[in-house]
Amino acid sequence: MAARIVGAHLLGEEELLLFLQGVLLVTVVASLAFHIFAPVTGSKLASAAATVLGVVYIGFLFSFFVLVREMPGTGAPGALPFGLRLFVVVLFATWGADTGAYAAGKTLGRHKLCPAVSPGKTVEGMIGGFLLAMLVSSWLGWWAGFRPDHAIALGVLAAALGLVGDLSKSVIKRDMGVKDFGTLIPGHGGVLDRFDSLLINMPAAYFLAMALMR
Repeated sequence: MAARIVGAHLLGEEELLLFLQGVLLVTVVASLAFHIFAPVTGSKLASAAATVLGVVYIGFLFSFFVLVREMPGTGAPGALPFGLRLFVVVLFATWGADTGAYAAGKTLGRHKLCPAVSPGKTVEGMIGGFLLAMLVSSWLGWWAGFRPDHAIALGVLAAALGLVGDLSKSVIKRDMGVKDFGTLIPGHGGVLDRFDSLLINMPAAYFLAMALMR
């Protein structure tokens, strides 16, 4: 994980792609080799797959925090770097989605969204998350100098994919039998409980910006 994050900071985009492919290859081979010879109870393949998933889910996705922050792009003279402006918009749009979903779900929530995975989530909460995320991204997008449609797209992305990230975390926690990742990683509810949505949103924002915004 550390190698991926450090590599994202030190290498260019093309070099980083090769670097990440190499790290992923080494991770897969090392995990398979370890689980072949280690006295693992249960399915060796499932255990090896879980190890690789952890590396990809945490290390690979976290590396996009640095990639977004370091993105070059256009802007007015004296403006903050493009990558930093994008980072701020995605960060606050994601938190806006979480806040809007929580507030709307608590006050208006009636219809369960995905009870088998996360019983507390509601359709009304999801709608509230979308609305606040788009409001926040539109306002901060104006501050950042982004086109209005690009800013709104970032808000929609933050709400939609952030929800996917949050539900994915819920699936992982249920499979592991833990209430929150704080039992595994010390902190306020666990580090991953604070970054689950951003782990999906930062990579998505990076590729959206690569395709449309620079």
